[in-house]
Amino acid sequence: MKEFFETKKGLQFLNFLKYILIFALLYVFSIGGLMNQIFPFAFAFFVALCWCDQNVFLMSILYLGAGMLAAFSIETIITISFC
Repeated sequence: MKEFFETKKGLQFLNFLKYILIFALLYVFSIGGLMNQIFPFAFAFFVALCWCDQNVFLMSILYLGAGMLAAFSIETIITISFC
């Protein structure tokens, strides 16, 4: 098993799992809000990921996708885009 994760395919698989986990956490944090109006947890997690040298463009796409999956509306698109 150790030999697989030291190969290129193993590292790609681990990166894929990392981004799936990040997307799932962003989705859960996008659902949890205060009075169903403010969602600070997803934005704080997004900023923390960008601060920790994750790919900013990929994190933006994941943040947008998770937010849209949590609540699809024009207000959500505008809010997430400005964040």
